[in-house]
Amino acid sequence: MNGEATADGFKVKTLIATTTLPGCISTFAYWDPHFLRNARLLNSQTGEYVEVKISEAGGGRRRIKADKLDITLGYEGSEWRSLESLVEGGRVLRYVRTPGPQP
Repeated sequence: MNGEATADGFKVKTLIATTTLPGCISTFAYWDPHFLRNARLLNSQTGEYVEVKISEAGGGRRRIKADKLDITLGYEGSEWRSLESLVEGGRVLRYVRTPGPQP
């Protein structure tokens, strides 16, 4: 996938097609909670512009659902802390951000 801002919007090129999306799009940038305001997100691996449903999951968590996607993100305030998703074979993929060294 390759993308670039143009005068007409954001042009996305994949091996299959070239598409121009609206000029202001967001990707699945989990570490930036502002992306949670969008109803569609760009999958930067495939170039697909995915319609998503984002809901509260309790305890500072948000759930993102789409056709083939079910991700739960954990935040502490505005800081990303965790990601959990079901993957092939019914397994769970989990990332947890650990605190870094303190100055």
